[in-house]
Amino acid sequence: MGLNRIPVIGAAKALRSTARLLRLGGGTALPGLVVEAVAPEYLDEWTQQLTGGIILVSGTNGKTTTVRMTAEILLRAGYEPVSNRAGSNLLRGILSALVERSDWQGRLVLGGRGVGLFEVDEGTLPQMLGRLRPHVVVLTNLFRDQLDRYGEVEALARAWRRVLTGTPPEVLVVNADDPNLAAIVDDFPKDVVLFGLESSPFARDSLPHAADARFCPRCNGPLSYAVVYYSHLGKYRCPDCGWERPVPDVAGEVVRAQGIESLGLAIQYGGELLEVELPVGGTYNAYNALAAAAVAYAYRVPARVVRQGLGVFQPAFGRQQVINLGRRRVVTILVKNPAGFNEAINLILSDGRDGPKNLLIILNDRVNDGRDISWVWDVDFDLLQGRVGLVVTSGLRAAEMALRLKYAEVAGTADTPEPIVEPDIRRALDIALDKIRPGDTLYVLPTYTALLDLQRILARRGLTRPYWEA
Repeated sequence: MGLNRIPVIGAAKALRSTARLLRLGGGTALPGLVVEAVAPEYLDEWTQQLTGGIILVSGTNGKTTTVRMTAEILLRAGYEPVSNRAGSNLLRGILSALVERSDWQGRLVLGGRGVGLFEVDEGTLPQMLGRLRPHVVVLTNLFRDQLDRYGEVEALARAWRRVLTGTPPEVLVVNADDPNLAAIVDDFPKDVVLFGLESSPFARDSLPHAADARFCPRCNGPLSYAVVYYSHLGKYRCPDCGWERPVPDVAGEVVRAQGIESLGLAIQYGGELLEVELPVGGTYNAYNALAAAAVAYAYRVPARVVRQGLGVFQPAFGRQQVINLGRRRVVTILVKNPAGFNEAINLILSDGRDGPKNLLIILNDRVNDGRDISWVWDVDFDLLQGRVGLVVTSGLRAAEMALRLKYAEVAGTADTPEPIVEPDIRRALDIALDKIRPGDTLYVLPTYTALLDLQRILARRGLTRPYWEA
């Protein structure tokens, strides 16, 4: 790269700054669109500067958190991660992250050995493999999500299997507890690192009704589960053909759980036992930590460095983000599909706090949320019966969310027995905060674009940083 790069890089950087100055967004996509349209060859030149290789993290849930956990580990191992940490996970988001870390000539400004660490939209993973030629690919999980974009889980798993077999990275990191992902390993021609849970106090002995993997990927016979940790993730076996969950290389055990406050995790890592305390709760975050540890295992990072990295990790905006407002507390948990929403409900109900729960549920149906909102009918809202003090619904589909809760017989206290419907997110937040008592917690459960809307509102009030800084 040289002087002729300055106009393109300069324009891209200026767009990022302008977007932030005018509060049009974080500039996490627009700069990349410029480079993609005008100078797509820059991508190859940037990737060649990342001598530590490129890591792609894909799956339905947990991508952003897994990337953040992995970045903390690699940073302490002497690498300099370049990542799309705000979650813009299409090619434009990756290019924007590279623009931000480059100088005016397009040279990446790195303090150590550069490694590209990018979360990737699950629908575009096949294209990204060819464009980025990653050293490591991480597959976190596959759940039903945005069916109008991705189709059924099995179809996406088959597409991944074809492209990973034909264009394999050097190392494939896979969640052994997800049958659809574990089956991909069968044909993979290079190195594989498997991660999974061995025990958890949240385990159950049968699949929930909304589980997305009931049949064997090899013979299509019904799977039998000895234990289920989260949706269809667990220990499974096919009685018909004998195929079963493979043994993880990096295995974890949930040893302590305190609602959203923390999660104690014991990890078997390269013959050593690590005990880490995560500043977030929930089974899904145990899986995120194991995925990050599995990447570290592939990079031969010492166990003590893995412990250090996971110990200092901080969650991204909207991923169990806590905001204290005097004597009231707001906790934001992103929800975007039945599996994730069910885990959020279970986490809220296990928060260790007496009294009914206060909820603000924000449902949007923009493109990035998925236009089809029928998925809310697969969420186990009936678990909230008799456990809710206040419920407010908001967003573009606030009325439909309230209807779903009505059918689930989720009602508040005598003061507010019915869900309060307020489509305007700002007003809905004010109503909810006004109605909860000092010492109470308001759980805010937004879909993806609703989370961005909420974050802008909170940032303008000085309650949190803009999402691209959080």
